Amino acid sequence: MGVSEPLELARQLLVLIDGAITVAMVMNTPSSADDAKEAAKLLISHSFITH
Repeated sequence: MGVSEPLELARQLLVLIDGAITVAMVMNTPSSADDAKEAAKLLISHSFITH
């Protein structure tokens, strides 16, 4: 089992992390990390190769 597009997934996760950090700092909402965590779970679960 592996990820179908690992570089694409890595870029998407990086954007998600950067966005969560930015929102947390600008809006003073640390809960954005929890939102990013849930979104990351979806990205990761949908990126696996299935046979």
